[in-house]
Amino acid sequence: MRYRRTPRLVALLAALAFFAVACGGGEEAAPPAGDDGADDGGGQGSIAQNYDLSGASFNVGSKEFTENKILGQIAVQALEAAGADVTDQTGLIGSATVREALTSGEIDMYWEYTGTGWVNYLQHTTEDAPDDLAAQVAQEDLENNGVKWLEPAPMNDTYAIAVTQEYSEENGITQLSDVSEAEQKTLCAASEFINRDDGLPGLEE
Repeated sequence: MRYRRTPRLVALLAALAFFAVACGGGEEAAPPAGDDGADDGGGQGSIAQNYDLSGASFNVGSKEFTENKILGQIAVQALEAAGADVTDQTGLIGSATVREALTSGEIDMYWEYTGTGWVNYLQHTTEDAPDDLAAQVAQEDLENNGVKWLEPAPMNDTYAIAVTQEYSEENGITQLSDVSEAEQKTLCAASEFINRDDGLPGLEE
């Protein structure tokens, strides 16, 4: 079972020109005096050359698993490089916890997944997911909850089931549907996958 989950940053203030999501609104930071903000195409140097966030403060959160913590640290370091004062609150346990931290104002931003937004927060199902999921999640979450999603990151996070080659050969597993026929099955998965409708419950159906 595969389900497209595109990561985005969820934030109270959209201040940097990297892909993000925000709760509330904000203006893009102006480039330092004398800098027109144009990209020289070199890919070198500090974010501070183009964005000055001196005096701005941000509380950055993340979920507890490795990928999301890395994304959280990208946000932390990008904001710090632009001169902002950053409080690192990455590593919060569970989607519900970090979402509540955002909507309550405890944190200003964190990276979230469009699939999680669609199923967990907007209470839809995977069956009614539109082709333009990112745009639909952004529109509904802003209208219903005041959470602003910016443009998605240029990467995809998709649930998938992996088995060893030995297990595959012993049980004749070449595709996901073959797993249901295997006599011995033990699944190791993240806690959210065990409970999400688009995780184990959907797989068992």
